[in-house]
Formats: sequence, structure tokens, C-alpha cells
Amino acid sequence: MVYSLPKLTFAHSILMFKEVLHVLNDIDLQHTSNCNFTDYLYIGEKKQKKIGRGSLSLLLSLLGMAVSFEFGDYILGDQLLSFLGLPAWSNSVDNTRFHYTIYLSSIFFIPSLIIGYKNPEDFGALIGRRVSSIYLFLIIISLLFFIISCLSK
Repeated sequence: MVYSLPKLTFAHSILMFKEVLHVLNDIDLQHTSNCNFTDYLYIGEKKQKKIGRGSLSLLLSLLGMAVSFEFGDYILGDQLLSFLGLPAWSNSVDNTRFHYTIYLSSIFFIPSLIIGYKNPEDFGALIGRRVSSIYLFLIIISLLFFIISCLSK
């Protein structure tokens, strides 16, 4: 005769583990007075983040990336600058030297970084903050190289 155990799913094992933790919390041992085991182990439970002001950080960082990327022959940042009557390049005759869409994308990345730091508990705030900080770091490095190349001439 072959005995087989019932098939347990992941959800069943989590429920069993929680029951064990509740039993352990009820045991009053000398060395664990003020220790709550469930404070340290949250298995299978994810905290849902709410959409709030911090979610604007993700939106602004996506807008900053959209302004700075080239989609085929179309650059949204160049179109926005020409709509405002500003040149997209520092040498607009042959589109060389410094590309001003970096400044335009910084207008989106800086508030995204600030909002992400002020509201870290909202949905998308962490990723918006990280993307913005990476892009701003790259923008600062490229500006430093541009300034160094202009000073070395």
C-alpha cells in the first residue's frame, strides 16, 4: 500500500507557516518577551503602493526620456524647442556643438527627482527617482566634458 501526501500549493504552505508563527507568538518564553515573530517575516504579502504625488515622479521621468530620445527622424525635444522659437543646437547651421534638449529634459528630471524623494511611499516614486538621478548624473558628466572641451581650445 502506497501512501501519498496531499498536494500543497504555495498559498497553502504560506497559510500553514502563518499559523505556526501565530502559535509561536502566543508562547511566552523568557528570552522572547517583546519579540513578535510576525514583525520580521511577511511572506507572501506585498504591500500595495497607492497612486499619489510620488507617482508624478515616474511620469516626469518618462517625459524627460521622451524629450531626449530620437524616434526615427523625430526628436520631441527639438520640436518643442522649435515651437518655442528656440534653436535645438548651439550651432544651428549644421546642427553641431551643444544640443539644448539636455536642458529641456533636465526641466523634467529635476522635479521628478525632488518629488520622488519627498514621496517615496507612492507608486512609481522609487523608479522615477532612480531614473532621474541616473539621467541627471549623465547630463552633469556630459556638461563637464563639454565645458572642459570648450576651455581647452
